[in-house]
Amino acid sequence: MPTNVTREYLEAQQKYTEARTLEDKIEALKLMLSTVPKHKGTERLRYELKKNLANKRRELQAREQKKASQQHYGFDIPKEGIAQVVMLGPPNSGKSLLLNKLTSSHARVAPYPFTSIIPNPGMLNHEDVQIQLVEMPALIEDVSEGRWLGARMFSMLRNADALMILLDLADDPAGQMDMICRELQAARIGLNKKRPSIEIRKTEEGGLQIQGDVSDEDRSYVMELLRSQGYQSAIVVFSGKVQREDLSEALDPSFAYKNVLVVANKGDLPETEAPFKDLVERYGTDFTILPVSAEKGHGLENLGKSIFDLLGVVRVYTKVPGQKPETRPLVLSKGSVVRDVAKSLHKRFITNFRFARVWGASVNFGGEMVGLTHVLVDGDVVEIHAR
Repeated sequence: MPTNVTREYLEAQQKYTEARTLEDKIEALKLMLSTVPKHKGTERLRYELKKNLANKRRELQAREQKKASQQHYGFDIPKEGIAQVVMLGPPNSGKSLLLNKLTSSHARVAPYPFTSIIPNPGMLNHEDVQIQLVEMPALIEDVSEGRWLGARMFSMLRNADALMILLDLADDPAGQMDMICRELQAARIGLNKKRPSIEIRKTEEGGLQIQGDVSDEDRSYVMELLRSQGYQSAIVVFSGKVQREDLSEALDPSFAYKNVLVVANKGDLPETEAPFKDLVERYGTDFTILPVSAEKGHGLENLGKSIFDLLGVVRVYTKVPGQKPETRPLVLSKGSVVRDVAKSLHKRFITNFRFARVWGASVNFGGEMVGLTHVLVDGDVVEIHAR
């Protein structure tokens, strides 16, 4: 089918041709993409524009990150505790106040936006573990376009173990969430989803071979996508069904996937009931959304557990036969087994393993004998017996 582009597209294309800076080229490409009619005949053109735009954004981000690496702006926060959870949100959403309420931090709090200009860390004590919370400067529209601040900010987000998004219920929270999702997607950060199970094995010859549940139409799309990324000969194995819109990010090894908790602040105000309902209707399927009031302290009592659950980990307490369990737990990935506990203690516990005794919710009775493949849950106590 013919493309039949509009006059607006041709004007945007002229702007791209005349652009002299990388930033101007990005703006022109965005305008070109927004003016292309959406029909079968423009699929190839839209694909090329999106690819070009992504390449330009990566180029700009690499340039800004190189510049940022030569300076210091307080964005280097070493990880402490069992994990680092980064707090982000729009201006005046209450991030500093919430950080102060949850930790021993003394972040500056003011009734005007952009109070925080560098990250503020604090330590959250949840039962017998510590979780590092880091408040980021306010996230605004187009911060992902590669400005120096945006480069440092998204570098921290990509390195974090999980994210907590704070929204202002008194100021169109659904619109705020729309903006944040757009910015994170543009920065190649996916929220609350796992990387599709795709394995790429480069080969010396044989061209591109696609294996798995992939339609003929998607097969052609994957071929084009792989060639655009420099693959000439490889075997690509799809272990499950992958949506077309997820393919480009699934095949991009730099795309980051993060678990997210959404906290809706200022829930004590009477006019926030309708905005919260709208927020839940639009985003409640994909995200856990907790209404709180950082000012009044409402809803904060269970926030620590929600943050811990976000991390996808379990606490396992080890025990020497005849003694009490250790007070400091091992923190392991959810789904870990007794073998993981034995390995973390000493390799001899695996080679000389006889059995383990477990107390907790994963067994039928306290002290039950189990093997190396027994799956553990949060709070279990494990006693290893070896020869």
